[in-house]
Amino acid sequence: MFRLMICFYLSIHSTKFHQMIKRKLLLSALVLGGCFSAGAQGLTNNTNLYVGTGVTLHVDNDLENRTNGTVHNDSEIRVTGDFSNLGTEVIENLVVLNGSGNQTITGNSAFADVLEIDKSGGVATVASGTVSIEDILRLNSGQMNANGNTIIRSQPSGTGLVDDFSDPSYNGSLTGNLRVQRFLPGSFSFGYYYIGSAVNNASVSELSEIGLYGPDGGQIIPLPQCNFQWVDINSPYGSMFEWHEDGPWLVPGCQQSGWFVRSSGNMQNGRGYAVIANGGTTLEIGGSIGNTSELSTVSYNGLTNSGTVEGNGWHLVSNPLPSPIVWDAPPAGFDAQAHFFQSAGQYGGTYQPILPNPSALIASQQGFYVRVSGGPANFALPQSYRRLGDPAFYKEDLTNTFDIVVEAQGFADKTRIRFSRNVTNGFDLMDDANKITAPNAQPTLKTRYRGVEYSINSLNLEDHPMTVPMDLIPGVTGEFRFSAKHLDQFDVEAHVYLEDLKLDKIQELTVNPVYMFSANESDDPERFLLHFRLGEEEPMFTGDEMVIYAHNQSAFVFLPELEGRAELEVFNALGDLVYQTTDLYEGKNEINLINIATGAYILRATVNGHSTTRKVIL
Repeated sequence: MFRLMICFYLSIHSTKFHQMIKRKLLLSALVLGGCFSAGAQGLTNNTNLYVGTGVTLHVDNDLENRTNGTVHNDSEIRVTGDFSNLGTEVIENLVVLNGSGNQTITGNSAFADVLEIDKSGGVATVASGTVSIEDILRLNSGQMNANGNTIIRSQPSGTGLVDDFSDPSYNGSLTGNLRVQRFLPGSFSFGYYYIGSAVNNASVSELSEIGLYGPDGGQIIPLPQCNFQWVDINSPYGSMFEWHEDGPWLVPGCQQSGWFVRSSGNMQNGRGYAVIANGGTTLEIGGSIGNTSELSTVSYNGLTNSGTVEGNGWHLVSNPLPSPIVWDAPPAGFDAQAHFFQSAGQYGGTYQPILPNPSALIASQQGFYVRVSGGPANFALPQSYRRLGDPAFYKEDLTNTFDIVVEAQGFADKTRIRFSRNVTNGFDLMDDANKITAPNAQPTLKTRYRGVEYSINSLNLEDHPMTVPMDLIPGVTGEFRFSAKHLDQFDVEAHVYLEDLKLDKIQELTVNPVYMFSANESDDPERFLLHFRLGEEEPMFTGDEMVIYAHNQSAFVFLPELEGRAELEVFNALGDLVYQTTDLYEGKNEINLINIATGAYILRATVNGHSTTRKVIL
């Protein structure tokens, strides 16, 4: 009933393989038809070829998978001759091309695991058809010519990469034109995505998936009132844009005119671009493969900080390498922060930052913002930045760190506060991140200290300000929700309080981490304060008890009830009385202390003979 025909030329270098074929017949009633040959005659398959776990199949000449053939390899196949696949496209596991002379790859093959080039001579050329790399193209030794017929595939399940870097012994090379894909996640229509190119001389015109239009080089013209949802009626527009840090700025304070339409020409290595596309689209572009070499550095040069409010040193860059990179140190001349526009997910429509971290991987062709610290700088990425993996997010150390998340009308944003003994309370280039306002009508949340707006605000654990403003640009009208996250990650006693200046309410977030409120899209952003009491610092008291704190050269005293006389006294570090007032009332009292020098003071509030003291910093 079953026929097994093996040609006499069979030369498979493992007795286990013979046992595996027999086992498949006996246990699975597997039908193997056609002629399987190796050695001088190679191997031809027109049915099902199985290579079991722990078996290496050596084909000492050509491997031909014909129209009806399938290849199921749980382990390695090594081929010294040509590789032809006219059958089932997917190749499940490792295939190694290890001939000493020229080899060709023909037909259509999707390598779901690894295609390895390990040649002692000659070139492996993808002569026709398509080779799709779904995981890794490993350049161990020798040369491969992609020949315009090789694709690094990107799909919802992951994105492939080129590996000539993960082992110091790898010295293989890739020549010719390579095609690279980038899957754009999300389920909405016409979202913004930030992309780049992982090949040289990629033509913008190849991005047919986004329906290119508009005059190449046309500058966006904002409305006089700078509404990010609209542009002037005479403004050019398109589906692909590049950002110019130096403008020129057509409306003072408005960043819209930093965008220029791209619809022709070539993409620039290391530069980022904004495209409008449907979620679920896969972009594909091709170009020469100069971006992968153990010795080369890919660079986007001459980036400046113009000093303008609009540009402020921000540049849209990208990962120009055909593999992920690690963001564990910024290139010279740049702040440590990198900002990513979230096209989908909980924080869709907002910019979220990362700081250097050995686990912070950035996907191939991902566009993101970086900031030039001072003078001109080159966004130069040596090959040492490259890593294996398929990043979507990275693991973070959340010790002494908490987030405030705002949610409203289906939108969300967050801001982060970190405490460390190794930072200052000013802007630290390696530890802090600015806030970039969401471009759409949706909430933006940030903290502010000494005139700087933060997305990540790192403060000194032992000498931190006790109060920091938290600003909310509502963007929409309706019901809002604040949620405090990770407050259980502190290694010191921590009390964090939220104050709503509009409603004169204080809530301890370490006890109740959720705060609900209403807001209008036109509300004053400077509505909230965060108060911190860490370690041995005395907690603030809320509810029916008195609350005392200082902020912005003012003292604040909350008196839930007042019957009789109340007094506030201010003492300096020597114990001298420097200010005194009895002008206190029930509710919230603000006492202006602008005429008192900055420094540490003791506030003592006395109500009906009962005193409460707090140490504050003015």
